[in-house]
Amino acid sequence: MLPCHQTEFQGFFQENRCPIWQCRCGNGNGSGSESDLVKYGQFDYSQFSELELRCYILIKAGLASMYELKNVYTLDEALKLYALYEMQV
Repeated sequence: MLPCHQTEFQGFFQENRCPIWQCRCGNGNGSGSESDLVKYGQFDYSQFSELELRCYILIKAGLASMYELKNVYTLDEALKLYALYEMQV
């Protein structure tokens, strides 16, 4: 048997007990008045810090990669990059 560390699985089980996306079960009438995101369920933003969401926005916009945010940029530089992106938008 391979050695296994309990800490490797703690995040997995936490995610399954408290998912970030809650399915909207029930009536799937598909009315056009709902936004595309709400039509499929609710995203739980409360599980993320403001900093994590800002870093995600930088990655999603293609301004930085996860590697760059972890190893290249300082926190101050990443926040300045986010501020410049917000001003541009």
